[in-house]
Amino acid sequence: GNKKVTYYEDAKGVYTLVNRRDWWDDIGMISTAPGGERTTYPTQKPVALYKRIIEASSNKGAVVLDPFAGCGTTAIAAEQLGRQWIGIDLTYLAIGAVKLQIEKLCPQIRDEIIVIGTPEDANQALELARSDHVGFEAWCVSHVLQFQSNAKKVADGGIDGRMKFPVGN
Repeated sequence: GNKKVTYYEDAKGVYTLVNRRDWWDDIGMISTAPGGERTTYPTQKPVALYKRIIEASSNKGAVVLDPFAGCGTTAIAAEQLGRQWIGIDLTYLAIGAVKLQIEKLCPQIRDEIIVIGTPEDANQALELARSDHVGFEAWCVSHVLQFQSNAKKVADGGIDGRMKFPVGN
C-alpha cells in the first residue's frame, strides 16, 4: 500500500522517522477471554483502535466527547491516554454498560464517575416509572450484570430480558 512518511516525537522530544501505511491492519480482534474488553454490543471496536484515533487527534489533558457512548470504548481509551472525557447516550442500558466497562477496565476511577440523568434514589426511580415505563424497565435491567434486555418492548409477555446462568460442576 501507499506509505506516508511522518515524524514521531517521543517523550524526550526526539523525532524519529516512522513509515505509516494508509490502512491499519495491525490491531487485533477484541478478546473474548474472561475479564477482557468484550461486551454484548455487536458494533464494539477494540480499545487499541480508539487509542490510536485519540492519540492522533488530541493532546494529553484534552476533552474527548463521545455523543454515542455505547459500551464506553472511547471513554476507556481516553482515560488510559490521560484525556478527560464525556460520554453521552440515550439509553439507560448503554449508560449502565459504560459504567460497567469502566469499573472493569479502569477500576481506579470507579468513584469519580458522575452519571447525570439517571435516577439516584427511590423517589427519582418512581418518577421515572410514572413518566416513562419503558425507560424505567431499561434502567432496572441495566443494574443487573450480564442481563440482556428484551428488544421487544410491548406485547412481550412481561419478559424484560434474559440472563444465562451457568450450569455444570
